Amino acid sequence: MFFINRSLWRNIFINRSRSCNIFLKRFKRDLVTKYLWLIFSLFWEKINIKSAKETIKWVCDNQGSLIRFGDAEFSIMGDLNFNTFYQRKTEFIKGALLETFSERDNKLLICIPEVFDRTSMERATESSQYFWKVFLMKSYFFFRKILDKSYEYGNAQVSRPYIRLRNRTRSSEVFNMFKEVFAGRNIVIVEGELTRFGVGNDLLSCASSVRRIIVPAKDAFTFYDQIKEACNSICDPDLFLLAIGPTSKPLALHLFKRGIQVLDLGHLDIEYEWFLRKVEKKVLIPGKYVSEVPGHFNKADEHLLDLSEYNKQIVFKVG
Repeated sequence: MFFINRSLWRNIFINRSRSCNIFLKRFKRDLVTKYLWLIFSLFWEKINIKSAKETIKWVCDNQGSLIRFGDAEFSIMGDLNFNTFYQRKTEFIKGALLETFSERDNKLLICIPEVFDRTSMERATESSQYFWKVFLMKSYFFFRKILDKSYEYGNAQVSRPYIRLRNRTRSSEVFNMFKEVFAGRNIVIVEGELTRFGVGNDLLSCASSVRRIIVPAKDAFTFYDQIKEACNSICDPDLFLLAIGPTSKPLALHLFKRGIQVLDLGHLDIEYEWFLRKVEKKVLIPGKYVSEVPGHFNKADEHLLDLSEYNKQIVFKVG
Protein backbone atom coordinates (compact mmCIF):
# COMPACT_ATOMS: atom_id res chain seq x y z
CA MET A 1 0.00 0.00 0.00
CA PHE A 2 2.88 2.33 0.83
CA PHE A 3 4.33 1.96 -2.64
CA ILE A 4 0.95 2.52 -4.29
CA ASN A 5 0.47 5.72 -2.33
CA ARG A 6 3.98 6.82 -3.14
CA SER A 7 3.36 6.26 -6.85
CA LEU A 8 0.05 8.06 -6.61
CA TRP A 9 1.64 11.10 -5.00
CA ARG A 10 4.37 11.09 -7.65
CA ASN A 11 1.78 11.14 -10.45
CA ILE A 12 -0.12 13.95 -8.78
CA PHE A 13 3.10 15.94 -8.44
CA ILE A 14 4.09 15.31 -12.08
CA ASN A 15 0.66 16.29 -13.38
CA ARG A 16 0.65 19.47 -11.34
CA SER A 17 4.16 20.30 -12.53
CA ARG A 18 3.09 19.84 -16.13
CA SER A 19 0.04 22.02 -15.61
CA CYS A 20 2.22 24.66 -14.00
CA ASN A 21 4.67 24.58 -16.93
CA ILE A 22 1.85 24.91 -19.45
CA PHE A 23 0.45 27.85 -17.49
CA LEU A 24 3.86 29.57 -17.34
CA LYS A 25 4.42 29.10 -21.07
CA ARG A 26 1.00 30.52 -21.82
CA PHE A 27 1.60 33.42 -19.43
CA LYS A 28 4.95 34.18 -21.09
CA ARG A 29 3.42 34.05 -24.55
CA ASP A 30 0.52 36.31 -23.56
CA LEU A 31 2.91 38.71 -21.84
CA VAL A 32 4.93 39.06 -25.04
CA THR A 33 2.20 38.96 -27.68
CA LYS A 34 -0.30 41.19 -25.90
CA TYR A 35 1.13 43.49 -23.28
CA LEU A 36 4.81 44.04 -24.12
CA TRP A 37 4.02 44.20 -27.84
CA LEU A 38 1.30 46.79 -27.22
CA ILE A 39 3.83 49.05 -25.51
CA PHE A 40 6.58 48.32 -28.06
CA SER A 41 4.35 49.07 -31.04
CA LEU A 42 3.88 52.64 -29.79
CA PHE A 43 7.57 53.26 -30.55
CA TRP A 44 7.79 51.24 -33.80
CA GLU A 45 7.67 53.69 -36.70
CA LYS A 46 5.66 52.90 -39.83
CA ILE A 47 7.54 50.95 -42.51
CA ASN A 48 6.17 50.87 -46.06
CA ILE A 49 5.90 47.32 -47.40
CA LYS A 50 4.05 46.05 -50.46
CA SER A 51 1.63 43.15 -50.11
CA ALA A 52 2.58 39.76 -51.58
CA LYS A 53 0.41 40.30 -54.68
CA GLU A 54 1.72 43.87 -55.12
CA THR A 55 5.26 42.52 -54.94
CA ILE A 56 4.68 39.98 -57.72
CA LYS A 57 2.80 42.58 -59.80
CA TRP A 58 5.81 44.89 -59.47
CA VAL A 59 8.02 42.07 -60.81
CA CYS A 60 5.71 41.58 -63.80
CA ASP A 61 5.28 45.27 -64.56
CA ASN A 62 8.99 46.08 -64.33
CA GLN A 63 10.62 42.79 -65.31
CA GLY A 64 12.29 43.42 -61.98
CA SER A 65 14.43 41.47 -59.56
CA LEU A 66 13.72 40.56 -55.93
CA ILE A 67 16.12 40.12 -53.03
CA ARG A 68 14.51 38.96 -49.78
CA PHE A 69 15.81 39.52 -46.26
CA GLY A 70 14.57 37.58 -43.25
CA ASP A 71 15.58 36.61 -39.72
CA ALA A 72 18.71 34.70 -40.82
CA GLU A 73 20.12 37.61 -42.81
CA PHE A 74 19.29 40.20 -40.15
CA SER A 75 20.84 37.98 -37.47
CA ILE A 76 24.11 38.00 -39.41
CA MET A 77 23.96 41.70 -40.33
CA GLY A 78 23.22 42.86 -36.78
CA ASP A 79 25.18 40.25 -34.81
CA LEU A 80 21.87 39.22 -33.28
CA ASN A 81 21.59 36.18 -31.07
CA PHE A 82 19.31 34.12 -33.30
CA ASN A 83 19.95 30.76 -34.92
CA THR A 84 21.48 30.69 -38.42
CA PHE A 85 22.42 27.02 -38.38
CA TYR A 86 22.75 26.67 -42.17
CA GLN A 87 25.18 29.59 -42.56
CA ARG A 88 28.08 30.48 -40.29
CA LYS A 89 28.38 34.14 -39.36
CA THR A 90 31.51 35.81 -40.72
CA GLU A 91 32.50 39.44 -41.25
CA PHE A 92 32.73 38.75 -44.99
CA ILE A 93 29.12 37.66 -45.42
CA LYS A 94 27.96 40.32 -42.97
CA GLY A 95 29.53 43.02 -45.14
CA ALA A 96 28.09 41.50 -48.32
CA LEU A 97 24.59 41.44 -46.83
CA LEU A 98 24.80 45.03 -45.57
CA GLU A 99 25.96 46.21 -49.00
CA THR A 100 23.13 44.33 -50.73
CA PHE A 101 20.49 45.62 -48.33
CA SER A 102 21.44 49.24 -49.03
CA GLU A 103 21.32 48.85 -52.83
CA ARG A 104 18.71 50.98 -54.62
CA ASP A 105 17.67 50.66 -58.27
CA ASN A 106 14.33 51.08 -60.03
CA LYS A 107 14.64 47.51 -61.39
CA LEU A 108 15.51 45.95 -58.03
CA LEU A 109 13.20 45.47 -55.05
CA ILE A 110 14.66 44.85 -51.61
CA CYS A 111 12.17 42.85 -49.54
CA ILE A 112 11.58 42.52 -45.81
CA PRO A 113 8.94 40.53 -43.88
CA GLU A 114 5.49 42.11 -44.00
CA VAL A 115 5.27 41.77 -40.20
CA PHE A 116 7.67 44.73 -40.00
CA ASP A 117 4.54 46.72 -40.76
CA ARG A 118 2.87 46.05 -37.42
CA THR A 119 -0.61 46.34 -38.98
CA SER A 120 0.13 43.11 -40.90
CA MET A 121 1.09 41.11 -37.82
CA GLU A 122 -2.45 39.87 -37.15
CA ARG A 123 -2.50 37.97 -40.45
CA ALA A 124 0.10 35.54 -39.12
CA THR A 125 -0.57 32.45 -37.04
CA GLU A 126 -0.08 32.66 -33.28
CA SER A 127 3.29 30.89 -33.37
CA SER A 128 4.54 33.08 -36.21
CA GLN A 129 3.40 36.22 -34.40
CA TYR A 130 5.21 35.17 -31.24
CA PHE A 131 8.47 34.54 -33.11
CA TRP A 132 8.44 37.87 -34.93
CA LYS A 133 7.32 39.94 -31.96
CA VAL A 134 10.19 38.57 -29.86
CA PHE A 135 12.59 39.07 -32.78
CA LEU A 136 11.57 42.68 -33.38
CA MET A 137 11.53 43.67 -29.72
CA LYS A 138 14.98 42.20 -29.05
CA SER A 139 16.41 43.87 -32.16
CA TYR A 140 14.67 47.23 -32.01
CA PHE A 141 17.76 49.47 -32.02
CA PHE A 142 19.35 47.58 -34.93
CA PHE A 143 16.22 47.93 -37.08
CA ARG A 144 15.76 51.56 -36.08
CA LYS A 145 19.20 52.21 -37.55
CA ILE A 146 19.02 50.07 -40.69
CA LEU A 147 15.47 50.42 -42.02
CA ASP A 148 14.81 53.12 -44.62
CA LYS A 149 11.49 54.81 -43.85
CA SER A 150 11.46 56.62 -47.19
CA TYR A 151 11.68 53.37 -49.19
CA GLU A 152 8.79 51.08 -50.10
CA TYR A 153 10.07 47.56 -49.53
CA GLY A 154 8.81 44.43 -51.21
CA ASN A 155 7.26 41.66 -49.16
CA ALA A 156 9.91 39.06 -48.24
CA GLN A 157 7.16 36.65 -47.22
CA VAL A 158 5.91 36.56 -50.80
CA SER A 159 7.59 33.15 -51.03
CA ARG A 160 5.81 32.01 -47.86
CA PRO A 161 2.14 32.46 -48.81
CA TYR A 162 0.68 29.50 -46.95
CA ILE A 163 1.84 27.90 -43.70
CA ARG A 164 2.39 31.05 -41.61
CA LEU A 165 -1.00 32.60 -42.41
CA ARG A 166 -4.25 32.36 -40.50
CA ASN A 167 -6.34 32.91 -43.62
CA ARG A 168 -5.01 30.79 -46.48
CA THR A 169 -7.84 31.35 -48.95
CA ARG A 170 -5.68 33.51 -51.24
CA SER A 171 -2.56 31.34 -51.18
CA SER A 172 -3.48 29.78 -54.53
CA GLU A 173 -3.57 33.24 -56.14
CA VAL A 174 0.04 33.92 -55.14
CA PHE A 175 1.25 30.53 -56.40
CA ASN A 176 -0.61 31.02 -59.70
CA MET A 177 0.94 34.46 -60.14
CA PHE A 178 4.39 32.92 -59.73
CA LYS A 179 3.54 30.26 -62.33
CA GLU A 180 2.71 33.06 -64.74
CA VAL A 181 6.09 34.69 -64.03
CA PHE A 182 7.84 31.38 -64.79
CA ALA A 183 5.81 30.58 -67.92
CA GLY A 184 7.83 30.53 -71.14
CA ARG A 185 11.08 31.44 -69.38
CA ASN A 186 14.50 29.79 -69.65
CA ILE A 187 15.12 29.37 -65.95
CA VAL A 188 18.37 28.72 -64.11
CA ILE A 189 17.91 27.54 -60.52
CA VAL A 190 20.71 27.90 -57.97
CA GLU A 191 19.72 25.71 -55.05
CA GLY A 192 21.04 23.71 -52.14
CA GLU A 193 21.65 20.01 -52.41
CA LEU A 194 18.34 18.15 -51.89
CA THR A 195 16.23 21.36 -52.29
CA ARG A 196 14.87 20.11 -55.64
CA PHE A 197 12.86 23.24 -56.37
CA GLY A 198 9.79 22.45 -58.50
CA VAL A 199 10.50 18.72 -58.68
CA GLY A 200 7.40 16.56 -58.25
CA ASN A 201 4.95 19.45 -58.65
CA ASP A 202 3.76 21.81 -61.39
CA LEU A 203 5.37 25.02 -60.14
CA LEU A 204 7.72 25.13 -63.15
CA SER A 205 5.61 23.12 -65.58
CA CYS A 206 5.11 26.05 -67.97
CA ALA A 207 8.76 27.11 -68.05
CA SER A 208 10.44 26.85 -71.45
CA SER A 209 13.52 25.20 -69.92
CA VAL A 210 15.10 24.55 -66.52
CA ARG A 211 18.80 24.26 -65.69
CA ARG A 212 20.20 23.75 -62.20
CA ILE A 213 23.34 24.68 -60.28
CA ILE A 214 23.60 22.60 -57.10
CA VAL A 215 25.51 23.94 -54.08
CA PRO A 216 26.02 22.72 -50.49
CA ALA A 217 22.94 22.93 -48.27
CA LYS A 218 24.98 24.48 -45.44
CA ASP A 219 27.61 27.24 -45.46
CA ALA A 220 27.18 27.88 -49.18
CA PHE A 221 28.92 31.24 -48.84
CA THR A 222 32.19 29.36 -48.32
CA PHE A 223 31.95 28.52 -52.04
CA TYR A 224 30.71 31.93 -53.14
CA ASP A 225 33.41 32.54 -55.78
CA GLN A 226 32.85 29.11 -57.35
CA ILE A 227 29.07 29.66 -57.36
CA LYS A 228 29.51 33.03 -59.09
CA GLU A 229 31.81 31.44 -61.66
CA ALA A 230 29.26 28.71 -62.39
CA CYS A 231 26.49 31.30 -62.81
CA ASN A 232 28.65 33.47 -65.07
CA SER A 233 29.33 30.50 -67.35
CA ILE A 234 25.63 29.91 -68.13
CA CYS A 235 24.79 30.79 -71.73
CA ASP A 236 21.74 32.95 -72.48
CA PRO A 237 20.18 32.97 -69.00
CA ASP A 238 16.64 34.34 -69.00
CA LEU A 239 15.72 34.20 -65.32
CA PHE A 240 17.66 33.07 -62.26
CA LEU A 241 15.82 31.61 -59.26
CA LEU A 242 17.88 31.47 -56.07
CA ALA A 243 17.24 29.26 -53.05
CA ILE A 244 20.50 29.14 -51.08
CA GLY A 245 19.76 31.11 -47.92
CA PRO A 246 21.86 34.19 -47.06
CA THR A 247 24.23 33.49 -49.97
CA SER A 248 21.36 34.26 -52.35
CA LYS A 249 21.46 37.95 -51.44
CA PRO A 250 24.94 39.02 -52.65
CA LEU A 251 24.70 36.52 -55.52
CA ALA A 252 21.41 38.08 -56.63
CA LEU A 253 22.99 41.53 -56.58
CA HIS A 254 25.94 40.27 -58.63
CA LEU A 255 23.64 38.74 -61.26
CA PHE A 256 21.38 41.80 -61.30
CA LYS A 257 24.35 44.06 -62.00
CA ARG A 258 25.13 41.84 -64.99
CA GLY A 259 21.71 42.76 -66.39
CA ILE A 260 19.98 39.47 -65.56
CA GLN A 261 16.57 39.19 -63.91
CA VAL A 262 16.86 37.30 -60.63
CA LEU A 263 14.28 36.24 -58.06
CA ASP A 264 15.39 35.19 -54.59
CA LEU A 265 12.61 32.72 -53.73
CA GLY A 266 13.81 30.37 -51.02
CA HIS A 267 11.00 28.36 -49.34
CA LEU A 268 8.52 28.86 -52.21
CA ASP A 269 8.69 25.24 -53.36
CA ILE A 270 8.24 23.78 -49.86
CA GLU A 271 5.36 26.18 -49.18
CA TYR A 272 3.73 24.96 -52.39
CA GLU A 273 4.18 21.34 -51.31
CA TRP A 274 2.49 22.13 -47.97
CA PHE A 275 -0.28 23.98 -49.83
CA LEU A 276 -0.93 21.00 -52.12
CA ARG A 277 -1.16 18.71 -49.08
CA LYS A 278 -3.34 21.20 -47.13
CA VAL A 279 -1.28 20.55 -43.98
CA GLU A 280 -1.78 22.64 -40.85
CA LYS A 281 1.83 22.56 -39.67
CA LYS A 282 5.30 22.23 -41.20
CA VAL A 283 6.04 18.63 -42.23
CA LEU A 284 8.77 16.76 -44.08
CA ILE A 285 8.33 16.41 -47.85
CA PRO A 286 9.50 13.13 -49.45
CA GLY A 287 12.75 13.58 -51.35
CA LYS A 288 13.27 17.22 -50.33
CA TYR A 289 15.31 18.98 -47.65
CA VAL A 290 13.11 20.96 -45.23
CA SER A 291 15.28 23.18 -43.05
CA GLU A 292 12.54 24.13 -40.57
CA VAL A 293 11.40 20.62 -39.63
CA PRO A 294 13.39 18.39 -37.23
CA GLY A 295 15.27 15.74 -39.14
CA HIS A 296 15.21 17.91 -42.30
CA PHE A 297 15.31 14.98 -44.73
CA ASN A 298 14.03 11.40 -44.68
CA LYS A 299 16.27 9.24 -46.84
CA ALA A 300 13.78 6.37 -46.69
CA ASP A 301 11.18 8.46 -48.58
CA GLU A 302 13.52 9.66 -51.33
CA HIS A 303 12.38 6.95 -53.74
CA LEU A 304 8.90 8.52 -53.78
CA LEU A 305 10.23 11.45 -55.84
CA ASP A 306 11.02 10.87 -59.53
CA LEU A 307 14.44 12.45 -60.08
CA SER A 308 15.02 11.42 -63.68
CA GLU A 309 14.25 14.84 -65.21
CA TYR A 310 15.88 16.66 -62.28
CA ASN A 311 19.20 14.87 -62.85
CA LYS A 312 19.17 15.85 -66.54
CA GLN A 313 18.69 19.53 -65.59
CA ILE A 314 21.84 19.74 -63.45
CA VAL A 315 24.59 21.62 -65.32
CA PHE A 316 26.96 22.36 -62.41
CA LYS A 317 27.67 21.02 -58.95
CA VAL A 318 29.69 23.23 -56.60
CA GLY A 319 31.39 22.07 -53.42
